[in-house]
Amino acid sequence: MACPNADRIDLSSIRHAALFILVLMACAPAETTSSTATHWQGGVETTEAGIILVNNAGGGGWVEDTVMAVRELTIGLEDGDPDYLFGDIMGVTADASGVIYIADRMGALVRAYGGDGRYLALVGGKGEGPGEFDVPIAPAVGPDGALYVRDVTSRVTRFTSRASSALLDSVATTWRGPVYPQSYKPTRFDADGQLYYPHEHGTMEVRRYFYLIYDGNGEFVDTLMLPDIATMPASTAWFRTSERGGRMVDGLNRVPFSPMPSWDVTGDGHLLFGEGDEYSLFMTNTNGDTLRRISRNLALSPIPDGERRDSATALQTRKDTLPVPISEVFSVPDEVREGILPETLPAFLSVNVATDGKLWIERWPLAGRRDETFFDVFGPEGIYLGVVVIPASILSEPAPHITGSRVYGITRDEMTGVERVAVFTFRTPNVEEGLP
Repeated sequence: MACPNADRIDLSSIRHAALFILVLMACAPAETTSSTATHWQGGVETTEAGIILVNNAGGGGWVEDTVMAVRELTIGLEDGDPDYLFGDIMGVTADASGVIYIADRMGALVRAYGGDGRYLALVGGKGEGPGEFDVPIAPAVGPDGALYVRDVTSRVTRFTSRASSALLDSVATTWRGPVYPQSYKPTRFDADGQLYYPHEHGTMEVRRYFYLIYDGNGEFVDTLMLPDIATMPASTAWFRTSERGGRMVDGLNRVPFSPMPSWDVTGDGHLLFGEGDEYSLFMTNTNGDTLRRISRNLALSPIPDGERRDSATALQTRKDTLPVPISEVFSVPDEVREGILPETLPAFLSVNVATDGKLWIERWPLAGRRDETFFDVFGPEGIYLGVVVIPASILSEPAPHITGSRVYGITRDEMTGVERVAVFTFRTPNVEEGLP
């Protein structure tokens, strides 16, 4: 697709769908960036119920409201040395020394690279034993400095460094979680070192999403549930092929441009999520209590007529290719059946929590700048700071790994499908005085 960010949201989970028609879409902006810094304008209040309301009514808190990141290095080739070839990247992270760990579905590999992008070693390998994977996903470095790698077949492996090496490639512990976790959601930790394991369950029509919380030894502790969200699409559409069998149909459980919820976990162990239909973020705890609401006063931008028309045409073509009438396909909302698209773009694309606690909210790219990725950045308390612009289109799923000064993102070539990991650096501006 021409819009590098829309491929995660316009026809629903098209990452591996062979039946999809890719829509050529230019992404219109939700707002333009400004070169003039504006002191933060807003308010913070607490309701009688104890909910903290952070209303970001004006400019950001950074002295510079727009920060341009710089590409530091790229790891990955289209052809050549196999140590630099990736098939399907399932996550990236980095440790305190700057070593980069990349999980790849192809060959069930986790590979380590130096801070200069030089290949160092394999971590684990394909198999069913300790330190081995079927499909390694979501590598993450915990507060203890160890590398944790999930596997779709339920294993979680903790790697530490050997006495003779700084690499996190020595198996320390292996334990089992539930089978088939959410593959593209990152592994998170709280300040106590508890691991948050993203999972889901339900029927073909209704799914519930949550995190299972484990201590450092793999013992179950608690559950952090995502509440019911109005914008959550139905599960993958499907139709019956026999009395007891069926076939899934990607791309028909929601219409193009419909708002999608996104969520992540903070270092306090709170769930941060937004529904996507307005610029509001919520924090909840394991009891389901709302602790904080963060909002920005921004109007939603209209979808350009040409892009909306092209997407509607592609959706109709998608329905016309079905081997059965659309009336026989389950989990298809009325908007898809009737071909009704929204008039405005969603408020945001994805919600991410950086390792320093800041909240990074991915926005639609600006008109004419589809080869860039735009993030609104908030402090941990919800004060809007400014915009960071990444000079490349990076995927929302798997999520980028974001620190206080770097973004490790996955890129995919639109023509070849080749995936790479790119590292971007940015300078955090000074903060204006007088913030709450």
